[in-house]
Amino acid sequence: MKTYIAGLVVCLVLLATGMGQAPTLKDFSAVWLLDLDRSTFQSSNPPVSVRLVIQAQQRALPNQSTVRLTRTDIYRDGTTSGWGVEIANNQVTAQHGFPALTSVKLDVRNGQLVIESNVRFQNSATGALVISASLIDDGATLLWVEQETLGGRKTTNKLYFVRK
Repeated sequence: MKTYIAGLVVCLVLLATGMGQAPTLKDFSAVWLLDLDRSTFQSSNPPVSVRLVIQAQQRALPNQSTVRLTRTDIYRDGTTSGWGVEIANNQVTAQHGFPALTSVKLDVRNGQLVIESNVRFQNSATGALVISASLIDDGATLLWVEQETLGGRKTTNKLYFVRK
């Protein structure tokens, strides 16, 4: 009984202080740099460096929030690629680079930032891209999981980013 009461007291203290709450959309806002040693890629030409910028504005409802993502990848041969998108009210309001999002749904579920989208690539191929982002290591690390489906082939990349 004492253990139960002690556990209940700890839970109440965490709730009262705001600790133990799931991250909000705004908590993902930062400049993130790829931790290459922890990341795994199934793609054939993975980047050696990635800079990801997330700017999020939380609204009362998740589907009324605005998120801007900008990503710059650097590859082994020194080439770079850039991609950026702004999602507001579950609509793509601006984007550059590829893949191009043709439809999108943005949500915060169980503390994860989730972006589900249909995409079009440079070669006009179409597919689906689901990105799930979680804050780990007390918010110091962003786990970014990309699941891409193209032509019946599914690729999953698991990227770890550190907050700059």
